[in-house]
Amino acid sequence: MMTDGYQKAIDALQLNGLCPRSQEAYVRAVRMLVEFTGKTPDDISEPELQQYFLHRKNQRIAGLPTPCGLLAVSATSSSMCCAGIGTPSS
Repeated sequence: MMTDGYQKAIDALQLNGLCPRSQEAYVRAVRMLVEFTGKTPDDISEPELQQYFLHRKNQRIAGLPTPCGLLAVSATSSSMCCAGIGTPSS
């Protein structure tokens, strides 16, 4: 069963022109973050994001995207897994 937030994230990825495999990779990255913290994306704080990325770096988990949008997400954003994903940096 897909949650409303999950569907919004998929829709945003599609609107940003990401192919299905890229969409799956981003969703997998967010799922791993949620599993690591034990929290929903809306409840994850910036320090927890930093700890997760440090964990990934130390564990050398390769082959998974680190969406730059996730780095800049505020903990209160209801569209955490969509924010800035797939948008070119200026």
